[in-house]
Amino acid sequence: MKLALFSLCIVLAASAASAREVIANVQVKGGPALIYDDGFWRFDDEVGEVCTPTGKHGEVCALPSVWSRLPDVDESRYDLPEFVQGEYLAEFSVLQRRNGTLDLNNVLAFIGNQTMHDGLRGLALLSTEGSIGNLDGKHVVVSAGANGVFAFTFANQNGRFLIARTRDQNSTIYHSGHQKAHESFVQSLYPAPFDSGQE
Repeated sequence: MKLALFSLCIVLAASAASAREVIANVQVKGGPALIYDDGFWRFDDEVGEVCTPTGKHGEVCALPSVWSRLPDVDESRYDLPEFVQGEYLAEFSVLQRRNGTLDLNNVLAFIGNQTMHDGLRGLALLSTEGSIGNLDGKHVVVSAGANGVFAFTFANQNGRFLIARTRDQNSTIYHSGHQKAHESFVQSLYPAPFDSGQE
């Protein structure tokens, strides 16, 4: 009986998570868009890849069904848009200094701050080689307790670090679904050229 009740709870939870439905097809900025019953909207894939600038460090280009920009709710994040793919959230950011250089320890400290939960640093699940575009770098995955699992891929671009971050808020493990989503986000990044002499 307990097993049957547990199975029913899992089915109901899965149904609730996938219950979002399209309620309208509209035109936004001259392109077809879909509006969902929870208020979220995105362009239809008929518009092709949508490229979203992310500050001066590059852009994210993807089909809307793969990665869609979340609406801005905080004006201070204007140059740091967030993206969504199902249960996964993503962000493409840059870590740099006006004077001086950064190293791997600076990036790992940044990741530690991003994944802190209840005053504790997250638990590293994976650390391997990675890349963004043609820049070699690292790939780090951290479990942050109730905040979920974060995957980071970062690379040094002439003294600044480009950082791709994805997050699964509903898990404590780095499963294949999150791995595929993270890889697709990294593949959608187009870093802007950068000379370390630039501001």
